[in-house]
Amino acid sequence: MIEACAHLVETVLRNCREVRILTTSRETLGVAGELAWYVPPLQTPARNAPLSIPELRDYEAVRLFVDRARLAAPRFELSSSNAAAVQQICSRLDGIPLAIELAAIQLKVMSAEDIATRLNDRFRLLRGGSRTALSRQQSLLATIDWSYWLLTEPERKVFRWLSVFVGGWTLEAAEHICQGDTTIAPDPLHGVDVIELLTRLSNKSLLVMSENQGVMRYHFLEVIREYAAEKLENAGESSIVRNRHLDYFLLLGKEKESLLLEDAMPVDQANLLNRLERDLDNVRRAAEWAANTGQIEKGLHLIIAMRWVFIVRAGQNEFVARLQTLLKHSDAAQSTQAEALGHLFVATVQSARSELELSQASLAKAEAIAFTPDDPRLRAWILDLTAFNALDLGDYALTRSCLNQAREIYLSQNVLDWEKHTFGTWEAGAFGSLAMAEGDYAVAKECFGQYHRQISKAGNIMRTTGSARRFGYALLYSGDISEAARRFEESLIGNIALADRLSISACLAACGALALARGAVDSAARLFGASDELRKSLNAPLTPPDARQIQRNVGALRQQLAPAELASSWLAGCAMTLDRAVELALSCCVNEPLGNV
Repeated sequence: MIEACAHLVETVLRNCREVRILTTSRETLGVAGELAWYVPPLQTPARNAPLSIPELRDYEAVRLFVDRARLAAPRFELSSSNAAAVQQICSRLDGIPLAIELAAIQLKVMSAEDIATRLNDRFRLLRGGSRTALSRQQSLLATIDWSYWLLTEPERKVFRWLSVFVGGWTLEAAEHICQGDTTIAPDPLHGVDVIELLTRLSNKSLLVMSENQGVMRYHFLEVIREYAAEKLENAGESSIVRNRHLDYFLLLGKEKESLLLEDAMPVDQANLLNRLERDLDNVRRAAEWAANTGQIEKGLHLIIAMRWVFIVRAGQNEFVARLQTLLKHSDAAQSTQAEALGHLFVATVQSARSELELSQASLAKAEAIAFTPDDPRLRAWILDLTAFNALDLGDYALTRSCLNQAREIYLSQNVLDWEKHTFGTWEAGAFGSLAMAEGDYAVAKECFGQYHRQISKAGNIMRTTGSARRFGYALLYSGDISEAARRFEESLIGNIALADRLSISACLAACGALALARGAVDSAARLFGASDELRKSLNAPLTPPDARQIQRNVGALRQQLAPAELASSWLAGCAMTLDRAVELALSCCVNEPLGNV
């Protein structure tokens, strides 16, 4: 009826100048002078946020639920025993008033906890509205059904296909899914303007648009997405669309991977990580589909391409777990380079966590594959990591031997292109680490200085944050405290921009070492405590080089502070907020000698 209503409204307004018309509709009328106000869902609490009863009552969705609950069960009260369930109900129903009212009605026959538990079957659960209401308003399913069948066929198809996304999507992603390569999936939406269809679905209140840092993203409310996903499955289109979804995020990962590597053109890596992090749920879903459908090589390449997003924002644990899940599904008789890389990256993280036996076992699996096609690049990387495992075990002779073997392969085979390193950069970093472990700080300072200068030329803070901290320790132990302070400050500020909390923990400890060198022992103890508390909250260890420096400097601190004083200052550091700890760390990076802060 919308076209007829639009003509009526336009006629009335043209002939009756003092008339104003207020109307509600699933889409705008599209007449001159129309001012549209989007009515958002009710405010809802985050699903797992720790909230008190008064804080919960501040949310509109909770207030509506409690109000309707008292009509269904007059004795109902929001209490500590049911608050978590009410919070979950309102959050999972996206603040949709009808859904919340239908959920509250169920309190006649079940508890709030029972309702929350049964929300996985929400369309069967949420029914039984007022007998006097329109039939489409008597159940959640009928309401969405009514909107769905008012769509045109192209709109319905795009609506179904977009349900493959989790947590939203960009226009580019929608176009790939709906108009992708016809050799990958049949039945594309030929000639369809995806932008126009997205606009129509938005106008009809079926999807939500938002802009963040200049990028427009779209998403369904979760209730709507589940309905569309069921329609997708019933239409027999799920495999086609999920393959397109996997292919798109694999292409995206490979495209953005190079921008996070060392010699990439200067880009804003912090902003890029933020953008990629918004699609982590999509990447997870694509990787799970790859594992479940035997597309192991694609899944491995996807996770490896997105490794920095996982490691920096989701954590090492998930990165390794997802690689291992894919590797478990692989065919040992037909191993691929992707599987060798998978084992190598698992070994790399295990090495960074000082799980050296596990790392060597993973390296052996990678090596068995690498030698089958005699891939010199993989062999060099395996030797490289074997060297650093030996370094952590204190076997410096083996470390030097492996580095020299890797060096020969790099020089003879020119296999550094994948990481876009120059040979000199790799050599300076590798042999600088060996010199640092052996206590030859003059050589370490020279090597790390060269390494940091070369890394910094690309303006890539993903790399410079780590190189600055390594260079800073070499400077500190060589007696150049002022320059060490600048490098530690550079590392800390860079990691704050990247939101890399594990590396921030390492930076706090580095600034603690700086404070110790300047005689500010109380500040040093506080920073070591803050670093330790942050690391524990992330359930991940620092890398062995960082851990060695902490062990050395905390040992020196114990010689200068009485046990009771050390414990008191350490606990004070543990209790600090991250912002306060960062403030203290930056204050320790001033060039003048510090007293106790």
